[in-house]
Amino acid sequence: MKRSNPNDNNDSNNNNACMSSMWSTNTYFRQTRKGKILKHVTENYLRDDIFFGTQLSSNGSASGPTIISNTMDLMQILLSNTIILVVDTNVLLHHMDLLEHALHRKACPNIVIPQTALMECKRHSMPAFTRAIDLLKEDSSKRCGIFFANEHHVECQIDEAYFRKLKLANLATDNDLNDARIRMVAEYFGTQLSDVSVGGQSAVQVVLLTDDVGCRKLARKEQKERFGKENAAYECQSVKFHVQQLKTTGNNNSDNDNALLMDLVAQLSTGGVGSTAVASDIFAPHLKLSDITLGVKQGLYYQGTLRCERGTHERCYVNIRRGEERVAVTIVGSQDINRAVDGDVVVIELHPMDRWLNRVSDLDVTNNSKTKSKEKDVAGVAISETAEPSIRDESNVQDTIAVGGNGEDGEDQVFVARRPTGKVIGIVRRQFRRDFCGSIYTLQSRNTSQDGDDTSMEDEDSKNMNNEEQPHSTERDEIAKNHEVEHADGSSSCVFFAVDKRIPPILIRTTQRERLIGRRILVSIDSWSVDS
Repeated sequence: MKRSNPNDNNDSNNNNACMSSMWSTNTYFRQTRKGKILKHVTENYLRDDIFFGTQLSSNGSASGPTIISNTMDLMQILLSNTIILVVDTNVLLHHMDLLEHALHRKACPNIVIPQTALMECKRHSMPAFTRAIDLLKEDSSKRCGIFFANEHHVECQIDEAYFRKLKLANLATDNDLNDARIRMVAEYFGTQLSDVSVGGQSAVQVVLLTDDVGCRKLARKEQKERFGKENAAYECQSVKFHVQQLKTTGNNNSDNDNALLMDLVAQLSTGGVGSTAVASDIFAPHLKLSDITLGVKQGLYYQGTLRCERGTHERCYVNIRRGEERVAVTIVGSQDINRAVDGDVVVIELHPMDRWLNRVSDLDVTNNSKTKSKEKDVAGVAISETAEPSIRDESNVQDTIAVGGNGEDGEDQVFVARRPTGKVIGIVRRQFRRDFCGSIYTLQSRNTSQDGDDTSMEDEDSKNMNNEEQPHSTERDEIAKNHEVEHADGSSSCVFFAVDKRIPPILIRTTQRERLIGRRILVSIDSWSVDS
């Protein structure tokens, strides 16, 4: 970049001033652990040739990305001149299943992904970032995916100095700054396409998709201040409302398609299912990531992967390091597991030694008494003699620690082997986006199966099998009874039980419960709040 020269004429000074306005720096200082002060300088170069962004997809004839340089080029590549979706970060993180679905792609094939949303998605979830890139690279004959580099666009800049002042006063966060940048993208597309009309009405509707209530309120407020009315340049919608609008406009083929799209909308909070009262917390809240990191460095907490024992989700273990050795810490009960699922990277805190389990604990005795009645001889060998190996035998990790105690009558110190126990205080990385196979269990399906099996269970072996499974079914009945709810919008909440017993029951909300009963389905967990 050419520096200004005091001997140049006025035109040169004006050009240099224009060039300097497209270059900015952000400087801040930080202190290292050793007490040194470091100065960080970040340069941001703005450009005026980005226009409407870049289309990464192609139909095979064009090679490389296509720059959308004007409004006419944009209108030519749009697959349907109705809606352009500008997505927020939370949409990329939680609603990729909806965006990738063929029914939604057919109804809304035009999508704009801002650079701010894409980079924030990359920091939070690399798999979601990869799926977003694949979304942009889809065939242009099926989807119009546009990547918009808003952070370098000269007409999409906001007053970052104003946000820095709010941050110092604890009135704003980095998330608020990113939301403002994404709203600016929707406003840019809305104002540029406002002149394109058919029959006196706007030919293109720009919709900002976000599940952030505060962001939607600010979007309406900002447009009212700048343009005199709400939704003047673009409309800000939640994902659920957006899918409902698709239903009313008749873009889908049948009610089953509409119900399928509604089921793909992530339920990020329970909101007191079936009740308007304030729900009380069932689980303890997780600690902040900063507190967890500090505690792990100080040796107060331990980090590891949660693994559930086979056949149950209420007894788990986490392998931690104790010096140069590894020890398996047992975690028993839903309160101590604290909303963690098998495969999650968790941080645990050890219980006091008086809460550690004995080498042969009461819990083991209870489990052995339950399984003793089910043991049968197979080929002359009892099942108890061919049981699965313990944690120590399977992964070569010890599950006991020698704890010393004073002997009786002045005897030497006695060491007793005890199992360390702990509780989950935080989750570093979730495994929620996995798909779990199972089926919906309702009281209606339970009654139907009982009525249909009256004539089929004539032999004694079937009756014995039914008697053995009765306690398990009773537990499911109790869970289904407490959580089955019919909602005013036609949807219903029901309980999903995975085939893998290491996965706890999952509460789902669907509009096609009757259609899904008795079928194997795939379910992924969206969230797990403290009151669910």
